Amino acid sequence: MDKIKNFFQNKKLDKKFKVAGRGHSLADAGPSSSRHHDVTVGTSEHRSSVPVVRSVPTTESRRAGEAALSRLETRSKASESLTPGQRAIRAQALRELREAEIDKSTSVSTETKETVIESAPILSQGVFFICPLCNLVSLPKNEIQDHLEECIFSQGTEDPALGCINMIHTHHHPEKVETCIETLCRYLDNLISHPDDEKFHKIRIKNQAYAERVAPVSGAPEILELLGYNKRIMAMDDEQGSGEEYYVIPSEDASKTEYIKDVKEKLKTTKPLRPRLDRCLKVFSPSSDRITRALEKLPDDFYSITIDDIRKEQKHRTEDIEKLSQMRTKAMRERDAVKEHRKYRYCSLRVKFPSGIVIQGTFGTKERLSVLYQWVRGCLDQDWIPFELLSPTNQLLPEEGDSTMEEVHLVPASVVTFRVEPNIVREMASEGASILEKSILKEAILALQQSL
Repeated sequence: MDKIKNFFQNKKLDKKFKVAGRGHSLADAGPSSSRHHDVTVGTSEHRSSVPVVRSVPTTESRRAGEAALSRLETRSKASESLTPGQRAIRAQALRELREAEIDKSTSVSTETKETVIESAPILSQGVFFICPLCNLVSLPKNEIQDHLEECIFSQGTEDPALGCINMIHTHHHPEKVETCIETLCRYLDNLISHPDDEKFHKIRIKNQAYAERVAPVSGAPEILELLGYNKRIMAMDDEQGSGEEYYVIPSEDASKTEYIKDVKEKLKTTKPLRPRLDRCLKVFSPSSDRITRALEKLPDDFYSITIDDIRKEQKHRTEDIEKLSQMRTKAMRERDAVKEHRKYRYCSLRVKFPSGIVIQGTFGTKERLSVLYQWVRGCLDQDWIPFELLSPTNQLLPEEGDSTMEEVHLVPASVVTFRVEPNIVREMASEGASILEKSILKEAILALQQSL
């Protein structure tokens, strides 16, 4: 037991030393950057003090230079002989050729590339995740994994068995974990069924099943040591000299059937620890006066259409007409649909209540609409109130079913409307209550209000 605890403590120390970075000896002359700086400075001073001697050009180089100058003179004379109209036509042709080359390069790049955006849109300050062990820390994706590893090591010092099992499930691919657990459970089943049979008290470390399925998985060898297995070199009957290395469990540890059954049950039932997406709840209380004032400050150009806008629109319509006139396969249509597609993994959603209060949260694009309904229901003071959510186009978002945020076009950012069922509104009106009151949300939620 102490050996396993020391293992987790050493892991925590190694983690801290890796974060601290590389060290250097006190006997070193200094960082490599400073030495490099001194060398470069000395070299530059040396170069400035020594005059540069230029070589005399050869006959071939002089002839090449004269030919280049003659070509330039010929081009300049030809351009001077052109009329202004011809010069304009030539400039227009060169400009169109450059635009064609640019369009060709961009079309090729958009067909072959697909941008995956990790972060949520500008509505949120970023995407954060909550540690499943401490449930207190909210960190970005590039930091949460290191924090989770530290929490597992801390858990291992208190509960070594659970720490080792969490290492197995969390740090490896599911297929690799499944194969490892099947092999470990086979070892434990043999001990449970035959606690007195010494044949099942040892595991050959060079055995193919152990070497390929158990040894590479961090936490699996530590589980065996936690059960009482120790490494021992045992001589073979048909060999002379040095023997092979085995994991051997003493008879008294092999007879602890209940403890072995408990470890086996934890191995089979423990789920991998995955960081949970932080909704980053924000509550806004927008002011209609402020919105009106903001609209009044919009410039006239905001509402006008320039000549360039008309030309771009005409170009897009011409391209659409040409595509419709062509015989196109399904694969071609799907390729055009994917063209310039930006795939988001997270989205920011705002829910607007009848009172004008807006709540905002971060969701995964593959999450179902039922998750959005559950989140909104958790913010209500009375979670029994039946309500509906409407899309930005005033379409009902179904709570039942497998529809995701991406499928109903809520990505990357949208504002949905909260609406209580009409019969509930009438009942509340008959009792003298109004749905526009702020009491529909929890007091803790209302305390987070900020200006929009």
